[in-house]
Amino acid sequence: MSSESYLIAWAWYLGASVALLWCVWRVSARLPVLARQPVRAFLAALMLVPWTVKEGHEAMAPAWLVILFDAVMQDDSGALRAGKPLLAAALLVLVVALVNGWLRRRRLQEATGG
Repeated sequence: MSSESYLIAWAWYLGASVALLWCVWRVSARLPVLARQPVRAFLAALMLVPWTVKEGHEAMAPAWLVILFDAVMQDDSGALRAGKPLLAAALLVLVVALVNGWLRRRRLQEATGG
């Protein structure tokens, strides 16, 4: 794959990811803050964390696609090589989103005197 095709593929993927995230943003607006922010953050982490396509290779792909491809094409446990950073990123954004939602709720309660 040429570098131009690689960049075009990433541009299409990022555009589709932004469209999906926008749709989820709109749909999740009715959820409570403590549920809304983790859903949005987890999906963003899932969609946007990149990982190398192959060990020793500099080309990157979305980590969830690397996991899927490795699980289908490899016989050993190589499918988890992109799973660890994806899990770490997902857990990190979930914790940040939960803490942020909790702090916002606490500030709102203090402002209303409750």
